Amino acid sequence: MVLDQVSRVRAPSPGQWLMSWQIQNLGQGTLKILSARLPHGRFRCEEGKLDPILVMQPKESASLDFSVKCGEPPGTIVENAFLILSVLWEGEPWRILARLRVSINEGGAPETTTELVTTQPVGFSALREKT
Repeated sequence: MVLDQVSRVRAPSPGQWLMSWQIQNLGQGTLKILSARLPHGRFRCEEGKLDPILVMQPKESASLDFSVKCGEPPGTIVENAFLILSVLWEGEPWRILARLRVSINEGGAPETTTELVTTQPVGFSALREKT
């Protein structure tokens, strides 16, 4: 998956931004995006379920839009912010974690750079009983 910020607009509420990212499914299979969240304390959006679910075919691109809380002063760098997607890939639950670097520009607007995208199957770290 590729993730690029494409827009941001100041929302009416202080410290709120309407942000949009372009994502592309680089995999060979269909990707179903169920929900998304931005959990960092200084660049935050609560988990929201997508309704309808976003279904992406291989090589297909789509837009993800969020209302993000970010009231940091100009010049601030927010490290290790994440966009976390809950998805179904080949019928199995996975998480896609896009690590973001957020720079607050001179006008006080957040600008994100995607540093790394990783995937994890849901439950990969759970202890499993051997039979």
